[in-house]
Amino acid sequence: MRFVTAALTAVLVIVTAIYVKITAGLLSEARTERQARVERELSEQARLVGGYIALTAVGHPPGHAMLHVHLVNSSPLPVRGVHASVHYIERPGVAANFLTSVLNPGEFEDKQTIPEPTSPMRLILDFDDDSGQRWRKYESDTEPLKRLAQPTG
Repeated sequence: MRFVTAALTAVLVIVTAIYVKITAGLLSEARTERQARVERELSEQARLVGGYIALTAVGHPPGHAMLHVHLVNSSPLPVRGVHASVHYIERPGVAANFLTSVLNPGEFEDKQTIPEPTSPMRLILDFDDDSGQRWRKYESDTEPLKRLAQPTG
């Protein structure tokens, strides 16, 4: 009888350990999926905001070009504190900065005359979504959308 009780206890311990392992795995997977869903929901508006740059020739002054920044807000809500900066890719430096306090749904264009660029440029776009979260787009090819830390104070 003791042998049967010990065997059943051992089987019960093994089954319980397997159950705990399966349950822990399921909970971990559910937590990961929930975190991914929350991140998608947080970035929903940010993914709908974007922009691009274009250069056109100007006749005067010589050696200069017109830099156009085109911003698009495809979300139904405005974004705020928009800072579009155009950086040289192959060397340090900023070619131009464009600021707008509010980017309403739709398109926005601004332009500046700059010295004729001698290297490729990249647009980096910072803005606050409707919830006040700060975002950065296009800083790198590996992370095209990044949530920035909230300012303290």
